[in-house]
Amino acid sequence: MHTDGGDPGGRVTFQPDGDVVNLCDIEADGWAVYLKVTDLTAGKEKYHYTIGGVGRCQTFRASLGGPYDLAEGHVIRFTICLDKDGRDPAYCDTSDWANANWN
Repeated sequence: MHTDGGDPGGRVTFQPDGDVVNLCDIEADGWAVYLKVTDLTAGKEKYHYTIGGVGRCQTFRASLGGPYDLAEGHVIRFTICLDKDGRDPAYCDTSDWANANWN
């Protein structure tokens, strides 16, 4: 999923096996990329993160423990935005993905 706008500057991917979330700034536009991860099933924000600088990425995974270990079978909301000043995210996109990787 990418930030909204005609020229998206941020990308997030999610792999349920291992709860791998990869957040990247993909545009030299002076904006940072902001991500908020919310467990909709539990009704709880899990974590948020901001990264800036074209080509910079951050990966989170269940093996880091704590908020990065997302509950199996839960619906997880990912909100990705661009952020210029640390206060007012813009060009946001939101998607709800099922963390469904159990056998």
